[in-house]
Formats: sequence, structure tokens, C-alpha cells
Amino acid sequence: MLAAHNGRVDSLRTLLALSQDTLNASNGAGKTALHLAAEAGEVLAVRQLLDAGADAERRDAAGHCALESAHIAGHDTVAAAIIENIRESSARVDSFMHSFLHFLNIAELENEKLNEAHAQLM
Repeated sequence: MLAAHNGRVDSLRTLLALSQDTLNASNGAGKTALHLAAEAGEVLAVRQLLDAGADAERRDAAGHCALESAHIAGHDTVAAAIIENIRESSARVDSFMHSFLHFLNIAELENEKLNEAHAQLM
């Protein structure tokens, strides 16, 4: 996880080659290496983790996925890399035929409505 957080892509590549077991392992806060790399703005580490099969939809203890973690931290390049990966895998759907992008769009609309309501109160 530290290799991902610190952007040590060579170390990360070596670790992933040795064992995939820790790819989606989480720390005490439920954060995976992908969460930590996203929060730190380490786009190369994020891409490497996603290419290795890291779960972009996994949520931490606060309920955030890696995309949300990148967005909250202000790392737009990282968020774009995650979105690109999600779009490539958006064929995955739940039993209601909803993809991960569907849920992201709902969250975005809800945020827009909250912002509009807040602006009207001001």
C-alpha cells in the first residue's frame, strides 16, 4: 500500500508480480492501495493498479470509492484515469442492469440538486 501511496511504480510492479493477494486488501480504514494512490494523486500507480485488476468500485469505511477519493483530494487527472477504466469495464451491470457509471451519474445529479438548493438559501 505504501508503494502505491508514494507512487513507487517499480516497487508496485514487483509486488504485484509476486502476489496478487494484496491487490484489493484494505487497511483499518477500509482503504485499498487504489484508494491511497488516488488520494495521493499518483496517476501512474493508479493506472498500474487498475491494469492489474484492482477493484475501482470497492468502498472504504467512509463509503468512498477510489474515484470519489481522487475527486475529494482534487486530483482530476487521477479521477479521469479511473473514469476511463470504469468506462472500459462499464459492461458489468447489476441485476437491475445498472452499471457503476449509472450510480456515479445519480450521485452527480444529487450533488447538483444540493448545490442548487444551497444557492437558493443564500
